[in-house]
Amino acid sequence: MSAFALPGNSEGEALMSEEDFIRSLIPAKTDPTPFLGTGSFKQIFEHGKITFEDFVLFDYLLATPESHLSAAFHMFDEDHNGLLTKEQFQTLIAATGAGPQVDVDFSTKFWDRYFGNDEFGKPRSISEKQMLDLVRSLRSGVLNQEFRMKDSDNNGWISAEEFGRGLFSNAPNDTIPSYIVTKLHTVGNAYKNTKVTFERWERINTLASDLVALETGLKLISNASGHVNREDFKKVVKVTSGIELNDTEVGILFHLFDNEKYPGTLNSRVFLDVLKTRAERRLYDFGKYQEIKPQVSLLAASIKAAESFGLGGIAGAAGATAVYPIDLVKTRMQNQRTTRAGVSAAGKRLYANSFDCARQVWKFEGPLGFYKGIGPQLIGVAPEKAIKLVVNDYLRKWFSDPKREGEIYLPLEVLAGSGAGASQVIFTNPLEIVKIRLQVQGETLRRFQGSGAQPKSAFQIVRELGFGGLYKGSSACFLRDIPFSGIYFPLYAKFKDLRLSSRKKKTGRPDVELGASDILLAGSGAGAFSAFAATPADVIKTRLQVEVRPGEAKYTNILDCASQVLKSEGWTAFFKGAIPRVCRSSPQFGVTLWTYESLQKYVKGHEGWSAPTNVPVSASDRKSKQGKV
Repeated sequence: MSAFALPGNSEGEALMSEEDFIRSLIPAKTDPTPFLGTGSFKQIFEHGKITFEDFVLFDYLLATPESHLSAAFHMFDEDHNGLLTKEQFQTLIAATGAGPQVDVDFSTKFWDRYFGNDEFGKPRSISEKQMLDLVRSLRSGVLNQEFRMKDSDNNGWISAEEFGRGLFSNAPNDTIPSYIVTKLHTVGNAYKNTKVTFERWERINTLASDLVALETGLKLISNASGHVNREDFKKVVKVTSGIELNDTEVGILFHLFDNEKYPGTLNSRVFLDVLKTRAERRLYDFGKYQEIKPQVSLLAASIKAAESFGLGGIAGAAGATAVYPIDLVKTRMQNQRTTRAGVSAAGKRLYANSFDCARQVWKFEGPLGFYKGIGPQLIGVAPEKAIKLVVNDYLRKWFSDPKREGEIYLPLEVLAGSGAGASQVIFTNPLEIVKIRLQVQGETLRRFQGSGAQPKSAFQIVRELGFGGLYKGSSACFLRDIPFSGIYFPLYAKFKDLRLSSRKKKTGRPDVELGASDILLAGSGAGAFSAFAATPADVIKTRLQVEVRPGEAKYTNILDCASQVLKSEGWTAFFKGAIPRVCRSSPQFGVTLWTYESLQKYVKGHEGWSAPTNVPVSASDRKSKQGKV
């Protein structure tokens, strides 16, 4: 760290001030001002600057377990009086691994308190307590700097996720299983609003100061019972370090270091490996913060993508099937064209209202008539949901703030949802235009009986339209899907938060989880609002994509369609089919989300659950526990 030390005396010796020292502990180009007023290293710099050799010595002392320092102290305490002279302490320094090349000048003001002459003119000696207090003061100061870097808002606390990321910082990827790394994403959800104060951050990190005793204790417990549960862990920590961890602290550690084979127990090996990395850090490493990232192979990424496509397709199919009859009624109502006086443009008004439409479908086409066109719909659901999942997932990750438990600001949340809505049009437009034409041809055949018209299959419709025709009205599809998803995504997240808060207040339990009814209610509620708001765009899309019948107006584009509809039918025409659309979208999204999250829970099990992302997902999903550490 000589780069941070400046010439400070007549001999040009490199000296470090407190500011120099702090600069060496934080990433380059970071403003040190917020860290200077903390008093983290007051004991070290109260008598002025330190030499570069002092810095190197501190580095070695911090990297040496306290138990080793204590053993070395007693080994070189030849007089057995609990004190070490300057010469004996120099021998101890060499024993730590620093070696004789570290030529510490013990005549400086810093060391004068330990080895200078007392009031009687006799040289002082350092006690074991003074030595350990020096090391602990350094360690506390360094931890304080780390904490302040994460507590950028100066709140006095950090989130559970930030705590986890700090604990794993600079840990070697090749020794940490990928399923453990994924816990960094879920701990923020499981312990949302949990506030980790500096005192707790320091206490848990102190466990790394003497790993020998901790490792021995964990091995004894593991050998006796086979696994390390929470109570056993608390007992070992208290016996080996004197630290009493509370239930929330232990819960966070067990969430991060969950045993894959035996859920609910501690993966002691990984836990100790991470603490070992913390214990072996050097002072010159602190400014090189590196966040651990899971190593994902091409095969693993492919499997995950296939899994997302599969689960999204199944969930989408379930939701679409559940509400398809309502969708058919909605489409036929939107396609029914009338004048301002309520007279059909084609001379006859088929349906008085949505209920009348449903009655007539049942009467003339039977129960299966409600499912006309469902084939193309189901075929298109899988890629539609999958691409929506992927785009929403990545956009939310890009826009989210990890310092705020993965939450994102509302405008960016709306933008992420809108982007996901736009991306799905590549799949939704072709299937929508085929589905709509299949849905309305039943009424067309009834209206023009005797004309020789024959029902068309989905294949015939695709062949007639051609590739370009499959994207007819795509601009209207964008007009509908972008605002719909932009409204729906943040609204769904908000509804889930409200349901969770309500459950916590009602039960008085901070660890309460959202149930199936909560997911259904949140998804349905958000779907209802979003569907109604996007109905005008849906009406225009339907008019543009349906096959024009004799006597009906033709539309050239969105503006032309909107203009003609407003002129001939009035503004209320833009909300035709709004009730069936709301009745369809509301339960459809509720069923889809519930199915998807249930499948995620079943497939993932305990293996690092991650929030489903084909839907709007906030930082509080599935397990949202609240409390203060």
